[in-house]
Amino acid sequence: MRNTRKAESAKKQGLPLLKWFAALACTVGLWPAAASAQLFQRPTVIENARVVIGDRVIEPAMIILRGDRIASVRGPGAEAPERANVIDAAGGAVTPALIDAWGGLARSPSADGEDAAAAMAHEMFDPYADVLIRDALRNGVGTVHVSARGAAIAGTGSIIRLKPRDSGGYGEVVREVASVCVDLRAGTPAERLARLSGVRQALRSALDYRETAEVYEDSLETYLDELKKLKDESDEDGDDEDSESKTAEDDGKDEDTEKKDSGPAKPERPRTDRNAERLLQVHDREIPLRIRADRSADILNALEIGDEFNIDIIIEGGAESGLVASAIAEHEATVVLAPQTTPVFDRETRRPTTPDVAALDAAGVTWTVGGGVDGARASRGVLLAAKSLAGRSDKADAMGLVTRRAGEVLGLDGAGAMRPGAIADLVLWAGEPGAPGSRVMRMWLDGATVYER
Repeated sequence: MRNTRKAESAKKQGLPLLKWFAALACTVGLWPAAASAQLFQRPTVIENARVVIGDRVIEPAMIILRGDRIASVRGPGAEAPERANVIDAAGGAVTPALIDAWGGLARSPSADGEDAAAAMAHEMFDPYADVLIRDALRNGVGTVHVSARGAAIAGTGSIIRLKPRDSGGYGEVVREVASVCVDLRAGTPAERLARLSGVRQALRSALDYRETAEVYEDSLETYLDELKKLKDESDEDGDDEDSESKTAEDDGKDEDTEKKDSGPAKPERPRTDRNAERLLQVHDREIPLRIRADRSADILNALEIGDEFNIDIIIEGGAESGLVASAIAEHEATVVLAPQTTPVFDRETRRPTTPDVAALDAAGVTWTVGGGVDGARASRGVLLAAKSLAGRSDKADAMGLVTRRAGEVLGLDGAGAMRPGAIADLVLWAGEPGAPGSRVMRMWLDGATVYER
């Protein structure tokens, strides 16, 4: 009897535990796969770090990563979760990984022929250029907008993260179609105007292509309706012919032949134009038109195109953008500044022009900094370029320009931020980021280590 009671007691005590496990299993089953995976994933904890969020400095800070996201940023006295993989930052600064909003880690795509706008920059990215890519990583750069370059309409820009590939090499394509790139920088004024005219004509041709396609669709619908009507009439004639003689049947066949010959003509499908289809994405404001222009006259011409076709414009280069800051603000265009590897000289002093970022700030222009495409190693200096330009601005900070704001300009949700839910792309620095002697000690992309000194 005593053994029976013990068995019943044990059974009763086990029921709540079984119910708890069953409820947990049901709950996890209802969660998204990513959330349930992160629940049971071993977290990574970066402790003893220095974190700057806006004007607030957290030191010592603890950053907790779960999967590919930042779970939390905690202040002094925080305790690490159990079973966490703990990394001691030893007082080093932890920042979001840098984003190069105008990078040159790719060869120029071929922009010859009618498919110039559809030429993909990411297809010319060399995943095995270890020296160049690791050079960018050890300078804190984790994501790059690879701009196409070469002709007037140079091709389609892409966004690439410098993650190792399972098959070898580096490069995860975040967005294949990120922009259409246009170059108005090189050549004489007459040559640049000719390029501009070609861009305008291509944008108009894209609209004509859409109109032709719409006419074809309408014509095809009408054609199918007429075919159905003829078929219905033919079926009615066939019912009458069943009651007639063979001679009458032969006469009926002749009549059917005449009807077939007099049937509607099938509309001809327009030829596919990859160039026009890509430019229609610009017209639909799915992607911006990124125009490389330094001189104020060229920038104004670029803004006219944006106004004429009601499209989004990003100015790359922008050496003299400060001279036309109010016009840029009026057209709600964005500027991506870069080191002037091919200087634009002031007409009076004959000295290289430096972008007037104070004028851009005063006009309310959104601007950020990129490495530029003139050199494959340009991404390494993007933070130094940001520090140089931010020093002339009362509103911008260097780190924010090449993290949070660059992510916003590229439309990367959750990138370049240090907050719960943001993408876990982080850099651990020894010394002040971007200062002489500072070094990148470690980098995480999607919460996984991709570089370590």
